[in-house]
Amino acid sequence: MRKIDQISFRIILIVSIGLVIWGAIFFTSLSLGLRKAIVNDEFISLEKKVKNVTGLIDYEKNDLLEYLENLSHDEEIDLKDKAKVNEMLNHWCGSHKLTAVAIFDLHSKLLFSINSNSFTKMSEKSAISEAINGQNVAKVTVKDSSVLITAAGLLPVDDGNAVILLQKTISSSDILARYATSLDCNITFFIDDLRVGTTVKDSSGNFLVGTRLNNSKIYDTVYSIGESYRGRSFIIN
Repeated sequence: MRKIDQISFRIILIVSIGLVIWGAIFFTSLSLGLRKAIVNDEFISLEKKVKNVTGLIDYEKNDLLEYLENLSHDEEIDLKDKAKVNEMLNHWCGSHKLTAVAIFDLHSKLLFSINSNSFTKMSEKSAISEAINGQNVAKVTVKDSSVLITAAGLLPVDDGNAVILLQKTISSSDILARYATSLDCNITFFIDDLRVGTTVKDSSGNFLVGTRLNNSKIYDTVYSIGESYRGRSFIIN
């Protein structure tokens, strides 16, 4: 081979190798860029779904407030007829899938209750107090490893008014499954680092309720700093 041909061949070879390397780098960068963009889109989508969950909780609040309003327009209840009152409370509890129902006098004294006789959480006390002042309210209550909506308002009784308190659990598996289906994602409610409600299951098909978060980075970001966490989290094998 002539010397000029050898030089040309080497130049072409070097250029070809350079193009192959550049192409590999370019497509690798493009691939990484696309993957990063896809992951970023997924994070944005999940952040929107978190806000949608808040919207669904607001819907549950409004639903209880509407039910409360309907009860306040019913005929007066004779509190002296204890059997009739308990029958009504059981009916309200069953017809609207409530966790607990209670009646208080206007001094916050518990008169009747179904499924619970302890209403000492700050949100419960606040709801009762605001109801005594004539305002129908609905608040989120964290209680006994559950997340509930607490709604309270005035109820007409034989000698004036009493306070009716309604509670509905929103961390139950059936409600979370409904949320998850509508949003196309898994949902978990934590109290501190304990899963009290989740749609995530183990290999046997059991919900991971009662398990721990076990991720200090997420815990510190959310609880200590008060910010939303964005990233990956290992849940279970």
